Amino acid sequence: AHTLTLLRGFAVGGISSAHNPLKEERRWYGLAELWQLMADAAPVSAELRSAAASVLADLLAWPNCAPQRQPMLGQCIAQLSAGSSVVQTLRLLRAILSSFPCKPRKKTDSAAAVLEWLPPHHNL
Repeated sequence: AHTLTLLRGFAVGGISSAHNPLKEERRWYGLAELWQLMADAAPVSAELRSAAASVLADLLAWPNCAPQRQPMLGQCIAQLSAGSSVVQTLRLLRAILSSFPCKPRKKTDSAAAVLEWLPPHHNL
């Protein structure tokens, strides 16, 4: 639990830092580590895997991490296709989809638009 608290704080601080570039070179501190922790292959307890997925879902719901939602959806689809970490991945997938607004907003895809985007881009 302390590890996740530290990782979450690191992610929030790093991603929101004024020193983190805003465009293509933006760094997504902690997201990859949380993804790895939630995987079945991670040498941690099932409880910690589930908690890592929850922290990752919370971060992806944060507006600063909105650009990472679609790439993370792609990772979820790939993980499900491989049949790995299915429970955590389904929970994360549902949380990511829930983080999109129901109705389109300026510069933000709606949940419906994302659901239409997924099949052609991920061979569904």
